[in-house]
Parts: sequence; C-alpha cells; structure tokens
Amino acid sequence: MPLYSDETFINIFNAAKSRGQATIVGIDKEDGVMCAMLCLVWDKNSAYNLALSVNILDKDSWTIRVKIITEAIKFVSDKTQNYDFEGSMINGVAQRDQAFGAVQMPYSCISKINNPILKLWYKIKNS
Repeated sequence: MPLYSDETFINIFNAAKSRGQATIVGIDKEDGVMCAMLCLVWDKNSAYNLALSVNILDKDSWTIRVKIITEAIKFVSDKTQNYDFEGSMINGVAQRDQAFGAVQMPYSCISKINNPILKLWYKIKNS
C-alpha cells in the first residue's frame, strides 16, 4: 500500500517539475520495451528517488535496478551535490544501495525481552 495517494505523488512531481527539479528516467531493453522507470527529484543539496518501478519477473531485474540508478546519478551529477539513498532495513534494498557505496549508519534499537533465557542469550551475544 502506498504511503500517499496518486494525487499527492502527482502534485509533488509537478511542483518539482515546474521548478526544473524533477524528471523521469527510463530504461528500454533491446526490443524497445520499457523495463524500468525512476522518478527523480532534487534540490541544490541532494537528489532523491521518489519512485522506482522495475518488472520483477525480468531475469535481469537486479541489473536493471543498478543500471537505472546509475543513470539517475549521472543525470543529476551536475545539478546537485549528493544522491540520497535514504536508507532501508530491507535486505535487498540495502544491498543494492551498498553496491553504490552507500554506508549504513547505525541507530538505536530499543527492545524488551521478558524471557530470562533469551535475555541471557542476548546479553552474551552483545557483550
């Protein structure tokens, strides 16, 4: 389920596009069929991937993801200073981002363990 409506997405894109700070990058396969699209927005400091669509049934979907992000980075390289991957806890997304040199930034994780055996195991594991 999307985090925002189609209308909100279109409004964000159109507002950025009217300021010359948005585009859609597409990748075609050899047969001319579009296999991926990336909606890109930026300001003077950073570029952001607003939406990415790739045919996951395509056997080359991982390569296509890397290729389209590479093209997006090239496109904004003279328009902004950074490409913000925005981080992810999803393994596949994190691995893709790290392929571009993205570095994970650790942050606090708060949890409560009631089971005494699990609590002991956790203390031993993290000491």
